[in-house]
Amino acid sequence: MAAFGLSPAWGGDLHQLWDRQCGGCHGHAGPFARRSLIEIDGHLIGRASGRDLAELLTIHNGGYGPDEIASFRIMLAAQLATPPLYAERCGDCHDTAAELIRDLVVRGDDGELRGRAGRHRLAEFLPTHASLSAEQTQAIMSVLDRVESEVNHR
Repeated sequence: MAAFGLSPAWGGDLHQLWDRQCGGCHGHAGPFARRSLIEIDGHLIGRASGRDLAELLTIHNGGYGPDEIASFRIMLAAQLATPPLYAERCGDCHDTAAELIRDLVVRGDDGELRGRAGRHRLAEFLPTHASLSAEQTQAIMSVLDRVESEVNHR
């Protein structure tokens, strides 16, 4: 399986593609991955069907191309490996991390994620904003960094 930090092969907003093509039936990607997939020997396998996700996606919902499939696999593997801390601590107010990124976050010239309005560093803002420990802040920043690359294709 590819490393989570790699940019998706597909060149657009991966979460928008998921929402448009998959979300109607499967909901948000994170809960779907944790509920419906397992990883075995680098392959994502459907818990109920036992089918390899990559093979299924060649025909499911009209079929997807290799770049889309590779991107979905990277994203869903990351979701599967990530505890739902963002949803638990941030989701009541900000819904999905992708929406938060699109609406409120920019990547500064220094590479840091910053608030769009005040340009404050999120890593410094989150602990007091959401009463997060240093470990929780680091975990959520990791999620936001990954999602920003999936949304803005970096």
